[in-house]
Amino acid sequence: MRKIIIISITLVSFVFSGNILSSQISATKEIKETYLDDLKKWDKNYEQTIEYIKEHEGFNGGRPYTCPAGYTTIGHGHVVKENEYFPERISRKYANKLVRRDFNKALELVELYSPHIEGNQKLAIAHFVFAKGIGNYLKSKLKVKVDNSESIEEELLEWCYYKKTNGKRVKSEYSYKIRLWELKMYNS
Repeated sequence: MRKIIIISITLVSFVFSGNILSSQISATKEIKETYLDDLKKWDKNYEQTIEYIKEHEGFNGGRPYTCPAGYTTIGHGHVVKENEYFPERISRKYANKLVRRDFNKALELVELYSPHIEGNQKLAIAHFVFAKGIGNYLKSKLKVKVDNSESIEEELLEWCYYKKTNGKRVKSEYSYKIRLWELKMYNS
């Protein structure tokens, strides 16, 4: 009799654990599918961001140029650092690698300094960091708004203005379009 009870308990435990295992497999499959869907969306939006950068930065035939901020730049907006050397001209393929490397660095910095944001918000702020630099982001009211999960529209659109040599504040339509793109990405 005792053996029958032990076998029955073992059998019930096995059936019950099988149900748990089946539930765990089902839940794991659901999580994996959700994760893969999120990953596909991330990949698609990441690629859209890279294409947007390439579109608004342009490609100056692979030759170095001076950007509006006065920095020597090459490819799709890569700022040439003091210790970097580039040939007189780089290929579009190499420029594409540089823009991805630079944007990935911006993503890493956003993860480091604003780790709570993710998805499209991370892409939008990384784009801002790519365009304006991590120093500007760190000392901005924009970062405070991002970190406090507040609306960023007003602060982000403040970055559309520049001062002329006479001190007059002027709105840049070019910058305005870029900030609107970031805002749209951030809020989507």
